[in-house]
Amino acid sequence: MPDPAEADWPEPKDGEDDDDPLFDSGRDYIDQMDRYKDHQDKPITDGRRIAKRGKPGTPCWKTWIPLDPEWRVTDGDQRPDGSGQLLIENVGGAMQ
Repeated sequence: MPDPAEADWPEPKDGEDDDDPLFDSGRDYIDQMDRYKDHQDKPITDGRRIAKRGKPGTPCWKTWIPLDPEWRVTDGDQRPDGSGQLLIENVGGAMQ
């Protein structure tokens, strides 16, 4: 049987660091959940979900359904400025 210590192993490639990784053990629970919900494209504020996506086959398919009347969520392709980024607006008063 060949000896693994004598094999000519390739050198590993350098990894790419992510400035905002999905998991970061340095985050507290709320910040970690906020990051995870953001990754899932589920807008949240103050630790609570403010909108959800309509399900396939329903009239709300591919739209945002508000869960909190103080917030409005708009897809990037529907933004007036055309930036393409998700727009989250507080329409019910000052943020706490």
